[in-house]
Amino acid sequence: YLSADFGSLKQGDEKNVPSTYIDYGYNAEEKMIAITFDDGPYTPNSYKIMELFEKYDGHATFFLLGSRIEGDEQTLIDMLDRGHQVASHSYDHPNFNDMTVEEVKKQLDDTSKEIERATGYNGIIQVRPPYGAIMETTRRKLDYTFINWSIDTEDWLSRNPQSICDITLQYAEDGDIVLMHELYETTVEALNCVLPKLKEQGYKFVTVKELLEAKGNDVKFGQLYFDAN
Repeated sequence: YLSADFGSLKQGDEKNVPSTYIDYGYNAEEKMIAITFDDGPYTPNSYKIMELFEKYDGHATFFLLGSRIEGDEQTLIDMLDRGHQVASHSYDHPNFNDMTVEEVKKQLDDTSKEIERATGYNGIIQVRPPYGAIMETTRRKLDYTFINWSIDTEDWLSRNPQSICDITLQYAEDGDIVLMHELYETTVEALNCVLPKLKEQGYKFVTVKELLEAKGNDVKFGQLYFDAN
């Protein structure tokens, strides 16, 4: 392998191999939950979150704002290289319901381009619309898969680690997608409660992509998913 050429990468190239999302593969019988983080990257918390998921043998999904990526490229590279899913939360968080299809498309395409520029990754990018808002007539015209959530921890509102943990544990079921935000230290603190307790209950922490595919969903462009059930 050390002497081989791979695609456009030839021996002696100084550029890094582009990051690649790795699907670890799970079966439908396993108890799974996808914990997701909006509004990043926010590097001080990004690494704390990744370290906690590594401690509990899991992976997360990061829904990123394209406008925040410049200057934090290495954070995105490490997210992918550690097995997490990098996804889109638009470029600068507008309400898609106030926009034309063309304007929404530009928000999504610009974010995808930023992710590729930062990491080299040019695979499928799933999207969480800001505020969870996008009209069906809009999303049906876009070549993206849209992801909302089945559990809202309200971490942005309470800023209370125990409340965030309690809400997650109260409503958690196999196949759920959990909404959290990357910006708040209190959310990171809540993970110290959420992750060990869910792991004790037999949950595996997987990416949204893994969750939907493992549970047998026919993931299509233009569709909006709230969970894997």
